[in-house]
Amino acid sequence: MATLKDIAEKAGVSITTVSRVLNYDDTLVASEETRRKIFEIATELDYKTMKQRNKKIVSKQVKKTYLQTKEVIRIGILQNNTAEAELADPYYLSIRMGIEKECEKHNIIVEKVVDYPQSLSGIIAIGNVNENEIDQLLNQQEFLVPIVFVDTIPKKINNDYVNIDLRKATQEVLVYLMEQGHKNIGFIGFEGHIHCKDLREVTFRDFMNRYTIATEDDIYATSEMAAGGYKIMKKAIQKGDLPTAFFTANDSIAIGALKALYEHGIQVPEQVSIVGFDDIPNAKYTVPSLSTVKVYTEYMGETAVNLILDQIQEDTCKVGRWVTIPTQLVIRGSSGSAPDNKSN
Repeated sequence: MATLKDIAEKAGVSITTVSRVLNYDDTLVASEETRRKIFEIATELDYKTMKQRNKKIVSKQVKKTYLQTKEVIRIGILQNNTAEAELADPYYLSIRMGIEKECEKHNIIVEKVVDYPQSLSGIIAIGNVNENEIDQLLNQQEFLVPIVFVDTIPKKINNDYVNIDLRKATQEVLVYLMEQGHKNIGFIGFEGHIHCKDLREVTFRDFMNRYTIATEDDIYATSEMAAGGYKIMKKAIQKGDLPTAFFTANDSIAIGALKALYEHGIQVPEQVSIVGFDDIPNAKYTVPSLSTVKVYTEYMGETAVNLILDQIQEDTCKVGRWVTIPTQLVIRGSSGSAPDNKSN
């Protein structure tokens, strides 16, 4: 498992700089290039470990076929995330790196999709692509090049999709917190979710109605990442009657919430437990380390590439495949028993 020292040595910076970048220290004077390099190296080191665990899952037949071919394969990546957005939340950065690494193994050229050039062998669309853009893409490319969607709500039965089960992952978090004795749980989600209601929020509301673990006042939304989690947690603290646990839609939001709790002298997890989502590289370096749902983002990208290679190889019309990548609840230092459930 990668350490701060490993990342620092590879990035050519100090351990302190790595730690401050991974913890979103706004006071650190560092270039965007340095910040991006640190995030990419941290993700890359995790990727190697994850890849070893999952290497048996990769299709050896597809690998062999495309390592031997002399055909030039060009894969376009379509995504709306800016470089700044990737730095604020490395989730999509990690998916993209998984795609690029798998393409590199097969000597595939990777390009950013701009005008859907027909010279491409296939297209991989990563999250945050609105419905109009998807329809435009399908209308221009249908029967021309294969398309695989990653982290996108399935719309067309004849397209390939790679996703995670958000509902099941959320259920696991909430069941865990309830088993720890938490009777009042807060949720911080995304404001203006692009496709539809976030299934994390939908599932949270289902639990709220069924088990009375929250009220409408305990549900928050933000369009920001760490800064949004920080502002919302400060608001929740000032409002009073703070829930004993919070589940956030991603780790960046959770990191901001942890900072607000620390500044107000509220102990984590003794007084409030926090559980994030994604398991981004810096989640294990927070104080306390962040409990979270691990999403195998690199493998999502890797799977997308192998799906598109299958389509290129088969070159036939078929029913699309909807691949669900499992998640894992990772318990660390930021979560534990509810205050009134602890042993004296």
